[in-house]
Amino acid sequence: MRDILEKDWKKLRAMKEELLQVACGRILDKVTKLLENREQGNHQTYLMLWKLMKKEDKKIANMFDNLKRSTAILKLAAWYDYKLIDKITLDQFSKETRKSVELICQ
Repeated sequence: MRDILEKDWKKLRAMKEELLQVACGRILDKVTKLLENREQGNHQTYLMLWKLMKKEDKKIANMFDNLKRSTAILKLAAWYDYKLIDKITLDQFSKETRKSVELICQ
């Protein structure tokens, strides 16, 4: 896969921290909801929490770990796929980058 264009790379890097905060906030909302409903007991809630965190940690890693130019298109596609960015935000990137992301997300 081709490296991302310089202007798109700069834009993507500038978005990373804010999107990481949004993604983590969504996870914490799920955790809060899970903890508020403990009808199945503390142990079952704990197991559900552990599974949730394991699953969500994989998503966070997929979206944010090892961000470099050679992986930028894949990270941007993951942000789009996980709905951290929408079509309007994606449209701010170059045509080449948008096309690559859309192909990955098909």
